[in-house]
Amino acid sequence: MIAKEREMPLRLQKLEALDRRLPHSNPMKAVVTEAYRKRKSGYYGEVALDKHMDTYLAHQYTILRNIRLPVRDSFFQIDTLLLSPAFILVIEVKNHSGNIALDPKYNQMTHTYQQNTAINYNDPLLQVKLQQSLLKEWLQNHSKLSLPLDHLVIFTNPAVHIETSSPAYYSRVCRLNQFLDKITYIEKSYSKPTATSKEIKSLAKIIAKRHCPESEIDILNYYNLSEDNILKGVHCTECGNFHMKRVAGIWCCPACKNRTKDAHFQVISDYFLLINSNLSNKCLREFLCLSSPSTTLRVIHSMDFVVVGKNKGRRYQQRNNK
Repeated sequence: MIAKEREMPLRLQKLEALDRRLPHSNPMKAVVTEAYRKRKSGYYGEVALDKHMDTYLAHQYTILRNIRLPVRDSFFQIDTLLLSPAFILVIEVKNHSGNIALDPKYNQMTHTYQQNTAINYNDPLLQVKLQQSLLKEWLQNHSKLSLPLDHLVIFTNPAVHIETSSPAYYSRVCRLNQFLDKITYIEKSYSKPTATSKEIKSLAKIIAKRHCPESEIDILNYYNLSEDNILKGVHCTECGNFHMKRVAGIWCCPACKNRTKDAHFQVISDYFLLINSNLSNKCLREFLCLSSPSTTLRVIHSMDFVVVGKNKGRRYQQRNNK
């Protein structure tokens, strides 16, 4: 059973919009693009695991995805959490390609790729053990159940090669094509249930309810950018041009002749992600590069906005459909 689905993280959505609208001439372009690439890769790795779990484990476990829980004065995040009457499994997902060397002496992971470029990261096994420890503390304060906890690190990219000299990693680190065998191995250590299925479903509800979405971030301010730095206009998904024109209710690209009715959807989403949660006719007109207030109003009427205020003070907000 899927007790909490995975959603694209808000920060990733904002980075995607910023990367799309930040011109190549901006000095921060390479930094933003790399940050977007890394977060997108991590998210796609998690989604790849989700698909496998939906097929093989959803009938057997209660699954929660992308959980962020408060502990003390901070938060901890878990990529995937498996609940069963016998044990709880904390899963950390990695989506690196290339060569991964796991070093138990210095508790670090070295990622080598693209002509021997090497980057050192914290040990993912140490990372998931910390998550397990924090979850144990959280459960002691929010649940009467006393289930054993375990952990697993899964590398989802098929183009990864994992190396280690330590047996400590063998049973708790694996590739995606090994994860069923690893979970079966872990299951053998917890053959006796200590909770009922009803209690597990109740615990899943508590965890999902206590989940705290990531905080809003002003992504422009984070990268020392302003609204003046980003490209305005309607983006053509076919050729990348930002100068689509609206003709008789259709957006037309002068560069590749692409035609579509709903190109403004992405523009408005970008505005909410990058600029402001409130939108006026004037602001939208400028962002769409339209000259006519009446044309802009027709675009507004095509959207399912929440309307706040009246007359000149009227503003439009994105509807929360969750």
